[in-house]
Amino acid sequence: MTTKNEIKKLLAETEAKIRDPSTSGTECNLVILDFADQVSLKLPKLFLEYEKLEKELESSRSYCRWLDKQYHAAHENARKTLKGVP
Repeated sequence: MTTKNEIKKLLAETEAKIRDPSTSGTECNLVILDFADQVSLKLPKLFLEYEKLEKELESSRSYCRWLDKQYHAAHENARKTLKGVP
């Protein structure tokens, strides 16, 4: 499970506790503070996951640019080769 999903799950659990009519105002405050503490502990891991995704995205873009150049080079070579064919 990714950190993003863990945070979403934690948020859903926190919302359920807050919306529970049996939860008092003081308990709501404690639930919110607990949520903030847990999320602040997960933030560094979330940033690392984000950086990893950014690197993978850049790598994919680089590969796509390389493929595009290969395609255009092959197309140009095919045109040059077929130019002399009657």
